[in-house]
Amino acid sequence: NDEVSCEICLKHVCYFSNQLEIEEYVLQLLASWACQHFFYVIGSERIPPGPYFLSNRGIFSPCRRFSDNSESFVLSTTSSQEDPQAYQTLNAATFGASSFRLAIPSRIKSSKAGHTPLAGLRVAVKDLFHLKGVHTGCRNRGYRRLHGPVNASSDAVQRVIDLEGVIVGKAKTVEFGGSQQVISDWYDYFDPTNVRGDGCLAGIGSSIGSASSLAACRWLDITLGMDGKL
Repeated sequence: NDEVSCEICLKHVCYFSNQLEIEEYVLQLLASWACQHFFYVIGSERIPPGPYFLSNRGIFSPCRRFSDNSESFVLSTTSSQEDPQAYQTLNAATFGASSFRLAIPSRIKSSKAGHTPLAGLRVAVKDLFHLKGVHTGCRNRGYRRLHGPVNASSDAVQRVIDLEGVIVGKAKTVEFGGSQQVISDWYDYFDPTNVRGDGCLAGIGSSIGSASSLAACRWLDITLGMDGKL
């Protein structure tokens, strides 16, 4: 159940083991995959299971880009290559549409890791939370232009990062988390699409982007929202 990995990834396999000999079942499995290149690494070092690509800068995890068809997101994010605790905005537009694309990592890491409960899971963050390296807009274009990228994540977001969740984007909210009606008072951004029913229902509440994205995107695992009355 992985949208990123594909059969071509099985043509080149890197296998880590402490054993000097390769088990027979491993060879049989590689043969069933029609593996063309097999790299056997002996030692204690490991990388999480999943698809990778290799360049002269190192080993990287691939992502698949999905369109934000429900227009639930205000921006797409990807991990920073310089700071493992930080993110950066990903500018990737959808051809022929007003929405953009989000970079989604493989699910294999989350299904195999097991050492942290959120390892590899895809998470969307409401745009009232800070995410290190990314602007916090609070659904207001003027506020976003006035303030630069933040240098620290909110406690709730940092907790997700510490548990190895992957932040894939920031979800829309109402302005500064207020009590506006989405359709009547939405000004700076288009309102998200509510995919339930006939797809024409109106959403309500400051966490509308978090709710609509989770309802619309099968590739999304978790969203962060909040109740402004607490």
